[in-house]
Order: sequence, then C-alpha cells, then structure tokens
Amino acid sequence: MYTYDDISLTYDGIPRYSCGFTTGWRRCADDSGTDAGGTYGVGKSLKKVGIGSGVGAGNDLVGFAAKLPGYRDTNGTYYHLGSGLYLWSSTPSGASTAWYRELYSSYSTVYRYSLSRAFGFSVRCLRD
Repeated sequence: MYTYDDISLTYDGIPRYSCGFTTGWRRCADDSGTDAGGTYGVGKSLKKVGIGSGVGAGNDLVGFAAKLPGYRDTNGTYYHLGSGLYLWSSTPSGASTAWYRELYSSYSTVYRYSLSRAFGFSVRCLRD
C-alpha cells in the first residue's frame, strides 16, 4: 500500500517503486471527469476469476486479474480486506487530494473518487 506521494520517492538516487519517470513505468491518469461507475460489467472483467460475489464476481476478461486487498487509513488501520481494490491514479484532484478508482466485491462497475493523498492504496503501473 502506497500513499499518493510515496510512488516516486527514491533512496540513494534509486527509485523505490516501479512507477517512476526513470523506469518508463507510470500510473494511469484519470482525467475523464466521470464518477458514475463506468460501464456495467467492467469491474467484474477486471477481477480475477473467483474474486467477488454476485453480479460483481470476477471473470477476468481482460487479463488484469485484480484481487481485493483493501486499503490503509491515515491512522495505519486496514479496511475492506478481501472486499475492495483502491487504485491511485496519477491525477491530483486538489492540493492534498488525488483521484482513485475503486472496485468492490459485489459491484460490477468501477467507481471514481477523490481522497487525501495520505491514504495507502494499491498502484497499477503501465509502460509506454
């Protein structure tokens, strides 16, 4: 779990995480402006087979194989273990907030929210 600002930190000049300008990997931007939950079924298509329940049960149609690790609150407590995936985007939503996407176990859609950058969420990186 990473805070929003942890992702590009270095230690002795070496990137601590795989998402960084020097590695060619980056987080997905989220400037779509849509909070509606996306197309019905997208969330289940991103989840690993056997992850989730009901209409949100994963079928991994796109090879993303998402699991549901939950998140770390600013006080160090973990929540929604096994029932939610929270992914930071690279897009700030304010001076101390950023956009993230959420997949929940029983939902088949992907939601967009903004929250303090101090929360610990998962990160998925892409390479150009």
